[in-house]
Amino acid sequence: MTARVLYITLMFLPAFARADDRDDAQRAMVDAQACMVKQDYSCAVENFQRASKIAPASTGPLLGLGLAYQAQSKCTEAIPALERYLQKKGTNPHPSAMAALKTCRAEEANKRRPAHVTLRSIPSGVTVKREDSGASLGVTPVEVELAAGSYRLHFEKSGFVSLSESITVRTSESLIRDVFLQPVADPEALRVAVEEATLKLKEKEASGGRKRRWPIVVGVLGGVAAVGLALGLGFGLTANNTRPEALFGRATAQ
Repeated sequence: MTARVLYITLMFLPAFARADDRDDAQRAMVDAQACMVKQDYSCAVENFQRASKIAPASTGPLLGLGLAYQAQSKCTEAIPALERYLQKKGTNPHPSAMAALKTCRAEEANKRRPAHVTLRSIPSGVTVKREDSGASLGVTPVEVELAAGSYRLHFEKSGFVSLSESITVRTSESLIRDVFLQPVADPEALRVAVEEATLKLKEKEASGGRKRRWPIVVGVLGGVAAVGLALGLGFGLTANNTRPEALFGRATAQ
């Protein structure tokens, strides 16, 4: 903020103020101007507030307060000060007031923008719900908008182990989250595999292969286990939700 802009604010003190008050307010404004030139905005705020207390009808301290707050990116404080300045000033406000107010309003609006979250899964078609409210966010892959904060999400699909995960999102960010659900063990498939293994064992025994009983059982059941392992690896799943980064890449915030 230039000294020229703040010098203009010194002229806004009302002519009808008492002489002593006017002098004190002018000194406070001069001190505030010096602080602004040094970019000591906390000092400037203190002196603008002092001037405003001495001369509450003056518009200059309000403009100075708004500009000092805006220079510190304190738009929640700057906006009301600038709005009061414009209301009191009426016609011919200083251009810096409108520019600072426009900037702060845009920044505050941006803070309220929700985060854009993309939820993907293996397998697809997983239902996603918020655990706090039970509200459904849709079926993966799904894109949702969430206000800044932390959430606990529940992922479920028939035939797979349900999963809960926590996510934290910031204002205006874009977040991609990948989840992997583990297939539920199929008792019927296991029963059929055991029956087939038992049948083969009996066939071998009937043909004189009794001595190979355990190798046969181990071999057949080992094949069943291998199939189960392949399924697990194919879905990239473990009970603690370890992710194969090569499938999706890391969950990223953009």
